[in-house]
Amino acid sequence: MNPKNYWAAVCATLGPIGWLPAPGTWGTLIGFAIGVLLANQPWYPFFVLGFCAVSWFVVAKALPFFSTKDPNQIVLDEVAGALLTFVLIPFSLPAFIFGFLFFRMFDITKLAGVGYFERYGGATGILLDDFWAALIAGLLVRALFWWNLL
Repeated sequence: MNPKNYWAAVCATLGPIGWLPAPGTWGTLIGFAIGVLLANQPWYPFFVLGFCAVSWFVVAKALPFFSTKDPNQIVLDEVAGALLTFVLIPFSLPAFIFGFLFFRMFDITKLAGVGYFERYGGATGILLDDFWAALIAGLLVRALFWWNLL
């Protein structure tokens, strides 16, 4: 095994986080925690764009370390998706709660075409389904703001 794959796997799993029960939920919580700290910064969308790009390279390097196509232990995609959910959405506790619930609902159930993106395989498929879930979740949170429900 290439040592680069090992360290990429450590990054993609966030160390021990990917090995916990319900690793996707833990990864999402970490992503949302980072989002809480940064979401109202004017450079946040650029940070998220960079984070998503780096995540693709890390996940691509980490995949050979695992024996399955989409290992549950890789949670960097959930972190990136959680961050993406809050692009252009002002942070508030209700927005956090609804964003988290919407994102996890679409990520877990693969509704609204989220499952379609897994067909791409590799790092692209692993990340695109979370990006699509984040886009839908973000739009729903934005709609709640628009309807003055948040």
